[in-house]
Amino acid sequence: MIKSLFVLMILCLTVQGQAQETDASQLVKLLHQTDMDSRLEFLQQFQSVAPSEKMKDSTALAKSLYTGIEAVYQKQFTPKELKGLYAFYSSPLGTKLLQKQAQLHSEVSTVAYKWEMEQQGITIEDLETPIFNDKEDELMEPNAETIAEEVAPKVEKIPLPKIATLDDLKSLLRKDPFIIADQNILLALFGKKELDTVFEQLMEEQGAELMEEEEIEPKQ
Repeated sequence: MIKSLFVLMILCLTVQGQAQETDASQLVKLLHQTDMDSRLEFLQQFQSVAPSEKMKDSTALAKSLYTGIEAVYQKQFTPKELKGLYAFYSSPLGTKLLQKQAQLHSEVSTVAYKWEMEQQGITIEDLETPIFNDKEDELMEPNAETIAEEVAPKVEKIPLPKIATLDDLKSLLRKDPFIIADQNILLALFGKKELDTVFEQLMEEQGAELMEEEEIEPKQ
């Protein structure tokens, strides 16, 4: 009789322990599933192993991560509390709270930030950069037009050269053959002999300009 009671007590403790682990594991999956999946996916990117081995490693990693987090919950809450928490977060209200968690955190942070600024006497308008009138040195109210002018610099339009014939193109390239980076195209247009002449003339012109600059500098 005593032996039977002892065995029954052991079985009850075992079942209770399994129930506690089940409540903890279910609660952890419910609260941290998305975050843990993201962490595991991030770690998988750096695993240089075969897909089958990667699956085994991921399973082992997930198990170790879940076990560690479950231990934290089991340390902070009793089995009864874990069961109550799981029951709440499994309910429609608990599910809605989990779904709204990110939005709540964002909006609460915004409210807290504005409150901190107000306590320091700072308004949102004070954080905007003032814009001055260049002509009269007057403070201007920022608006969409002035901000757009400040952000978007004016782009000067460069007139396109007029190239109607092949001779026009050659004339343009004689002035600056480096417009075309591919020398094979220049060779096809001019031929090697004429192209060498173009480069020689260009070098002579550049050398003459340098000499003129050197002669002008001492006089100044």
